[in-house]
Amino acid sequence: MPGTTMRPLTSDHPKIEQFLRLWHENGRAQFQRSTPSRNYDTEQRKTARDRRQYVLLNSGKQGVFIVQRSTQYVYQLTDYGRRGKFLNTLDALIEQYTIANERQEEGAMTTAGRDDEKEEQELLRALSTSSFDSLQWRSMADEYGVWLSGVREALRSINMQMEDWQGMWSFDFSAEYRAGTNPDAAAMKANRFWWLQQNKSIGRVCEKIPGCWLPQGHQGECQPNYEPGDHIKVEFEGENGMPGEWMWVIVRSRDDKKRIVYGTLDNEPVNEYGGNVKLGSELAISYDKVREHSKPGELTKQ
Repeated sequence: MPGTTMRPLTSDHPKIEQFLRLWHENGRAQFQRSTPSRNYDTEQRKTARDRRQYVLLNSGKQGVFIVQRSTQYVYQLTDYGRRGKFLNTLDALIEQYTIANERQEEGAMTTAGRDDEKEEQELLRALSTSSFDSLQWRSMADEYGVWLSGVREALRSINMQMEDWQGMWSFDFSAEYRAGTNPDAAAMKANRFWWLQQNKSIGRVCEKIPGCWLPQGHQGECQPNYEPGDHIKVEFEGENGMPGEWMWVIVRSRDDKKRIVYGTLDNEPVNEYGGNVKLGSELAISYDKVREHSKPGELTKQ
């Protein structure tokens, strides 16, 4: 098993509480415009209740969403209390509601001085919602759903079920979507990430090249999973009798065919290297010179 255990998804989980707050605030403006004499916080209070496989999310006395514990996938709740349409991951919905609330605030500030009540109502109607259905007007949400479906299909084509693997080790699909990664490439990144996590959990990490996602004792060349923003520690040979040194490089890109990683030097060298290597230098590094690999947030420089 991994060295750190993810907290089980329950009704008091920080992600659930964050989503409830965002969802609640998102519907406030519309409710107060339509029924100004009524109390929004009392009538539309957002709550969560634990179920065996799901967390039920309510608005007032009505169930609206259910969140699957194992995958953190969010579904609509049908009129019959059953699981309905898949909406998105919990992380993605948190991000979408955060953006929606920010735009709602910006829209309220922009329209504060306008006399045209109709124009103001149309803008606020577009920027506020109390349910996911009205949130779908944003092309971002629609496009992300289509993109994620493409990723899921690409994973199925290589016998990888997103629901199974994402429940064990959460891959940041929303970040890949924002970066413009196409669904096939995102699926391959997720595949590599999940296999590397599994190899770590069973003590089968490849020891030939740091960051290789293949299992220990694999056939063929190593396939390191270096992504932009990662840090790699690289061995530099010494000059004029001076000992060599290991320095950190921030990854910019990689070329698996040439087996080269491109990046920016993040250390001040001890050796001079003829003035060609210094802090901030852009470098092309052979995979076999990499000695350590760290993802963002994992690095402890020495």
